[in-house]
Amino acid sequence: MTTRRLDTTALTVRPNGPDWEEFTRAAMNGRHGTDLAVRRMERYRFALLAVVLVVGAPAVPTGLLLTEGVTLLSVSMSLLWVGTILVMALISLKVRRLDHWGPKARRRFRLTGFAAANGLTYEPTPAVVEQPAADLFDSASPTRRHLDRLTSPGGFQVADYREERDWDGAESYWAESGYAVFRLRDTLPHYFAARNAETGPRALRALTPVDGPGGYRVRCRKPDHRPLTRLIEESRILEHASALGGTIQVEIVGARLFLVRPGGFWPLDSPGFWARIDTIVEALSPFLQADDAPSAADGTAQPVP
Repeated sequence: MTTRRLDTTALTVRPNGPDWEEFTRAAMNGRHGTDLAVRRMERYRFALLAVVLVVGAPAVPTGLLLTEGVTLLSVSMSLLWVGTILVMALISLKVRRLDHWGPKARRRFRLTGFAAANGLTYEPTPAVVEQPAADLFDSASPTRRHLDRLTSPGGFQVADYREERDWDGAESYWAESGYAVFRLRDTLPHYFAARNAETGPRALRALTPVDGPGGYRVRCRKPDHRPLTRLIEESRILEHASALGGTIQVEIVGARLFLVRPGGFWPLDSPGFWARIDTIVEALSPFLQADDAPSAADGTAQPVP
């Protein structure tokens, strides 16, 4: 399976110029996530405030000059008033820009360009979704959201993920993580590896972890399964996973390989992060499902017990 290096140029582009203006117009209309969409009246709220301030600026100076005449005090107070109003108008316009088109919007602008340059599907809108297949996720959480999700037609997906739970009369709970999932060519035995030996899916928790590469502790029901050991050894997936961070967990469920970053999101707007994902895709390429092949993960192959 051939791989193509990802172009990360868009992740370093400054948000200005025609592309940025086009993005903000589209975002206000809801084309880049519902959280960036702006209702028609709200679009002009700060602009209307600025107009009101500017129109009202002459009121006090006019009153002072008509009642007090042209004196040093009246002229000084008038200039101070007009200057204050103009500063407030500029601040109101600046606040609107910083409030709505700040770091979140700029990050989304870069990720939108990055996805377009690499043929990825980018879904930024927080959408309620089904729980990912990996057993690491909390099956008791009723609400699950992808906050950012990029999908490649080449067989992998990278996403930030949140699980939320509310108890009546108690404080709400949520857990955040980032994960990457790769579609494998073959269905493999359940496999889990982490640096922390205490963690792991319930289905494998009764097994004693053994030492693996890169300081990982491994649990697997069929550790001698030849296709599985070949993937782990030849791809060096555990060593590559550790380059993403010491807390990265690796789990294989059926024909899907998960890399999970518990307790935090991926730095999706970092060129260095995507360079590491590129390296992982290249290492896994002999084991990934071809673009036009039937998917074992979709039920065309029987799971390994």
